[in-house]
Amino acid sequence: KYAVGVSHDTGHLTISGNDIVTNKLVLGLGLPGRRSTSSVDFTFTVGSRGTDRNNLPVETIWGVGVSLNLAEIMFVRPKFQ
Repeated sequence: KYAVGVSHDTGHLTISGNDIVTNKLVLGLGLPGRRSTSSVDFTFTVGSRGTDRNNLPVETIWGVGVSLNLAEIMFVRPKFQ
């Protein structure tokens, strides 16, 4: 499975009358386990934070994430032959 997301945040910072905004693009990919409903999820985030008004800096931000999603087998009824 895959996911794509966009984020825009005006935040709580105001410098010299200018809001410091953050814009992000998030891409995600989930790889399922071989014999279960568990998965390994990977995310990549890229974006910018800041403003170029009044000579303020704009920085490029990025991040990488990995998470493990373990499915519960507690309520799976075993099948007998």
